[in-house]
Parts: sequence; structure tokens; C-alpha cells
Amino acid sequence: TTDMKPEISVIIPVYNSENTIIRCLKSIKDQNYRNYEVIIVDDGSQDRTVSIVKAFCQNDTRFKLYLQENGGPSSARNHGLSEADGEYVCFIDSDDLVDSNLLDESYKIINTEKTDMVFYKYRRRTSSGEYIDEEVNFPEGRLTVAEALKALLEEKYQNYIWRILFSKTLLEGIRFKNYSFGEDIIFLYEALLRANSVFFLNKMLYTYNDNYESLSKRYSTSDLIAICDILKKRSKIIGEKYPILRNEANFQCFNADLSFLSLLLRFYPLDKRLKTQRRLCLSNIRKVYPAYYKEELTLKKRFFYSFLRFDILNIGQNLVGAIFALKKMKEKS
Repeated sequence: TTDMKPEISVIIPVYNSENTIIRCLKSIKDQNYRNYEVIIVDDGSQDRTVSIVKAFCQNDTRFKLYLQENGGPSSARNHGLSEADGEYVCFIDSDDLVDSNLLDESYKIINTEKTDMVFYKYRRRTSSGEYIDEEVNFPEGRLTVAEALKALLEEKYQNYIWRILFSKTLLEGIRFKNYSFGEDIIFLYEALLRANSVFFLNKMLYTYNDNYESLSKRYSTSDLIAICDILKKRSKIIGEKYPILRNEANFQCFNADLSFLSLLLRFYPLDKRLKTQRRLCLSNIRKVYPAYYKEELTLKKRFFYSFLRFDILNIGQNLVGAIFALKKMKEKS
């Protein structure tokens, strides 16, 4: 342990993490770099997480536990940011692991390169225990903000905030929005638009534990509408600030509309209150965006796009509505 002011603040939001948190904390304690603090924010856990973390913190004063009522991971990360004393900040999820060189390697780069953000590579651990390394299509080195934004808009790297070391001054005034999903990309856009330069480190330093439970989450309609709106506004700002990226920014809007409509159909297929949103998305997809955008889509989204272009959506919705109506008539009789 050390009494020096920490150079790096590591922020970990935790919620009902009794099965994974010790493994995560041990991987941080094994860091070759020593001058850091770990801010663990418990978000109202109902299991043994708090007692486990308290016991761990007693053996190392760099590890600090803060408690709050349940408010979600965004709220917990914001709490952590308000407690951070380091010059630099990184985020780690409670069920993930980090390489012993994570802090050492990223700290050296952010200092020597005098950059605002350092991105590092990650590997994904699947539920079957298989490890899959991230594939990135650009080499190690310094990137201008325009280059980093272009790569993000083209989805050449994933927008996870746990794969970045940030300068804390860059994050002053930026906070996570309290959504059930999508908060990472919004936070990342805000940080990138403020940055002077970033650095991509071509080293695998983070292990992301793929949690399939999150896929079954039912998103609120207000979250879906707000995130789609923010993504489109953010893309518009990027297009205005960096005209060279206007086409990529417009494609991001197209992709947002497509993803938004897909989620609406998945979770709220017959909700009449969302009829206006569905019609607006359909209108944008069919008329506003150039048809060549579809060539940039994944195969799955390209199929969905074709499905929408031929108006199968309305046929499908009418068919589902008719089935439900017949079912109700049978129940009454």
C-alpha cells in the first residue's frame, strides 16, 4: 500500500456480484503498476457482495467501498467519478478480469504520448469458456479525434468504456446517462468530441465476461426513444464539426433507426402508443437514407432492411393483430 496520491482511479460498479467480485479484485491487486486506487461502488446489492468487498478492503487501503441505494450502473459509475482522486480514470466491470500489465502499459502511453484517451484490446470469454480475441482493423498508434470517430462510426472497434484509460480532466462535466443500455456509446462520444487526440494500444489487456442474461432484458420505450434521439443528435454534431465524416454520421443515424425499429418490433410489436415512432423510422429507412447504406450493414440487418423495404412489416403486424382478435373472439364464445 502507499500514502501517495493515486495516479489512476479504477472505478467498479457492483451489484449482486458475490460470485465474481473477488476474482476481479484479485486481478487488479496483481497489477505491476502500484500507484492506483480502486473505487468500488455497491449499487444496493442483496447478496453477500458488500461483506466480501469489505473484507477485501481491510487488507489493502487502496481499495475503497462506497454504498448507495440501487440506481443502476450509470449512477454507480457517476458516484465513482465523484470520489476519484487520480489524474486518470478507467472503468472495470465486476465480472471481468484484467491483465497484470493493464495499468502499467496504458499509463506509460498516456504519459509519454500526452494523449487524452488510451484504447486497449480485449478478449471475450463466452458462457462455454471459449476465449475470442477482438479483431481491430487499424494499427497501434496515435489517432486524431476525426480518425477515432470515423473508426467508431464504422464500428471498427467496440464502444465499451472499460477498454479505455481516460484523462480525468477530459471527463469534467461528463456523466453517464441513466439508461438501461447504450450509456457507453453516449459517454464515449461526449469524451471523444472534447479530446485532442487518442492512442490505440495493440495489446490484449482486458477480459470481458460475456453475460447472456443481459440479452433477455426488456428495454423501456422511453429509453429506446431517448437513446435513438441522442445518437442521432450526436451524429449530427459530428457531421457538423467534422464535415469529412458526414456520410459516416448519417449512416450511424440510419443504423440507429434500424436498430430502434428492430427493438420496437421485438419487445412492443402491437403497442399502439408507439405507432408514430414506428412510422417515422420506416419513413426514414425507406426515403431519407440512400439505398447504398444497406451494403454497409451486417447480413442480419441487411435482411431486416429488405424486409422493411417490401412493406412486409405492415402485413406481418396485421396478421398478428388478426390472430389476436380471433383468439379473443374464441375466448368470449
